[in-house]
Amino acid sequence: MMASRELRRRQFPYMQSNGRRLPGIAGLQRHLEMYKKIKFKGCDRRGSLVTADDCSVFNVEFSSLGNYAVAAMESGRIVLADPLTKRTTRDFQAHDDCANCVCFINNGTFASCSDDCSIKVWDHRNLTEPLAAAYNLHSSWVKNIYYDAGSQSILSGAFDQTIRLWNINTSEDAKENTASGNTLGEDHLVRIALSKDGTILCIGCSADRDDNPDVPGCCMKVFKGMQLRERGLDVSSCTEGRITAWPSGAETVLSLRIFSDNKYVMSRCSENYYRDWLCVHSLTSFDLLYEIRESSVPYGIIKEPGLSSDDRVICSPFGNRVRLMAFDQHFCRMDSDCIADAATAVTGRFVEFLDVKLDPVLPQPVLTCRFSPTQMLLAAGTSSNGTIAFAEPKLS
Repeated sequence: MMASRELRRRQFPYMQSNGRRLPGIAGLQRHLEMYKKIKFKGCDRRGSLVTADDCSVFNVEFSSLGNYAVAAMESGRIVLADPLTKRTTRDFQAHDDCANCVCFINNGTFASCSDDCSIKVWDHRNLTEPLAAAYNLHSSWVKNIYYDAGSQSILSGAFDQTIRLWNINTSEDAKENTASGNTLGEDHLVRIALSKDGTILCIGCSADRDDNPDVPGCCMKVFKGMQLRERGLDVSSCTEGRITAWPSGAETVLSLRIFSDNKYVMSRCSENYYRDWLCVHSLTSFDLLYEIRESSVPYGIIKEPGLSSDDRVICSPFGNRVRLMAFDQHFCRMDSDCIADAATAVTGRFVEFLDVKLDPVLPQPVLTCRFSPTQMLLAAGTSSNGTIAFAEPKLS
């Protein structure tokens, strides 16, 4: 029976990117019905999923093979957890201030960034000291990072209003890391996103309400045709676009993620951190395709949604729950035979989500959630008590 369950888990169709045709909308609805049976398996500190820190989990990411997950903690610690045994495998002090984000370089190596302004690269087999570190690239909090395999560099965005490209194979003081071609300034920068192939850079900004109270709201800049390996962060030859259509009242872009086909971008935006929305924009027409209100609890803290590896299902923090959303038949991204631009497919109206809220609730509000790339599984990190919960359907 256990072997059968494991086989079914690993063959879950829409969580795999194996080239087979994805199921239609009816099949997707069945899979969402299966997700309604998800149960969170939390336990106390002596158990498997509550870390040694009574603090918030700001970010959690799965390795490329899905065999372990890494969480960035408010305390500056990094926690490694086994999603199968539901046990913490390593827990160490990585930074002197909040750890904000992790990204994987390969299945065994990952990087972390922090409010201590540093970026560090770690080998999960030996965490006594980083493989490489950059302490002086930024002068303020480093909020998120991406690894670009083509240039072997880490792209970082920070509250010093700069985006920097750091080649991890060189010293942080090397000439190429301080050259203007590897630094991009952006006023009111909050979040960045880099496409998987490194060709699209999205920059989420907040509204400049202090200097200009009449500005309409948050904004996202989009640079297409990035060539980080050849040109670094020189965007002079890129195609630049700007997304200005947002829910009424939205002031700040809190999180970003580009779909793997480079046609859409998912974001979470907020009005003063007290009203949140999840949005999907087209990167071909720069239209707002969909918006949905999200829970803002706990107030004043950034929440991070996740996207399945095939781009079909979104998991998003929703109070003490995780909300699952999938695109309906009007959204042509669901079918590779559809036309390229979803904005024309919906004939002027927003697409709709199939919406599932998972029960039972977790003991604390969820701040971040991610899908496993290989299993029918998602991870959620909570505020306050350091819980990393794994959720999977109950199969019989």
